Amino acid sequence: MENNIEYIENKVNSSGSKKYNSLINVLFIIIVFVALFSIVYNNRSRLDEYKETLLNINYINILIILAFTISSHIFRSWRWYYLLLPIKKTISFLCILRVTISALVANFTMPGKLGVPVKAIFLKKEEKIEMSKSLPSILGEIFIEHSTEFMMAVVCVIIGGHLTKFYHVVSQLLSNQNALMNIAIGLGFCGLIILAFFVFKKKIRSIDFFDKFWEAFIISRRRYDYLSCSYLITLVNLIISYYVFWFLLKTLGHPEIDVTFVIFAGTITNIMGLISPMPGGIGVREITIYGLYDFYYGLGGIAFLAIIIMRIITYVSLFLAFLLERGLTSFFYSARRNRVNASS
Repeated sequence: MENNIEYIENKVNSSGSKKYNSLINVLFIIIVFVALFSIVYNNRSRLDEYKETLLNINYINILIILAFTISSHIFRSWRWYYLLLPIKKTISFLCILRVTISALVANFTMPGKLGVPVKAIFLKKEEKIEMSKSLPSILGEIFIEHSTEFMMAVVCVIIGGHLTKFYHVVSQLLSNQNALMNIAIGLGFCGLIILAFFVFKKKIRSIDFFDKFWEAFIISRRRYDYLSCSYLITLVNLIISYYVFWFLLKTLGHPEIDVTFVIFAGTITNIMGLISPMPGGIGVREITIYGLYDFYYGLGGIAFLAIIIMRIITYVSLFLAFLLERGLTSFFYSARRNRVNASS
């Protein structure tokens, strides 16, 4: 009887927790959509200017950005390949590339962060590696990505003096006659950050995030050669990613934006994107980019346009990377078959 009562209580608590999570996610999505509508509405007078910018864009630069973005997917695959080598020496790089692309597509098209389980599931199907063995490498990859990104952001904040500029801009805003309006907007943004923190905290608690991170770190640090190569690959890949976004802003007619700020803003944007329940952090990334670039440069609308263009380029690059992987796989398979036929 007591067991039955305990089972019923657990079911009720579980149901209440799911309803709470759903309510938080719905509230979060509503806030994101309201913020996006506000951004578009506040920039309605400049829509013709943005349209003219798009019509006169240098498409050769867009092709260069597309090529760099494809190389970024390859670098991601290469990093994970290094982290998997201690598990299986004979693993195929093209297989890792295929699984990485599939995981990125899942992250960009489906709610939540489905890339992590998708990578583990697909890897088990392709290379017969158990999920319990591949998961630490995936979490280790995430740890390497964000720790490298954070260190780059700290260096760029020191070099670019962005915190000093932040205090200067805040003091100017508070001395302005529209101070009350600015304070209200700032409080609203702080409210969004607090809500994001509670959502993120709930997600961390539900999957023992930090425990798994630490486990992945302990496993990875036993092989310093693979770990150091992974950090180096990550550093190169992040430099490519940030340079691509800076180059896109330059293509849109704003070369005055400092590269160190692009890295600083990109790190904050990626952190905020992690807590979004929507595919690929849609909405949260755009809002964060808009707010940072508008606050520092008064170019929120251009940055908003740039990240939308970057999303489209990313989707196209994933498709092209998939075709590249399929072509290379077919080529090597045919070459191997021809060698076998020739030897027989």
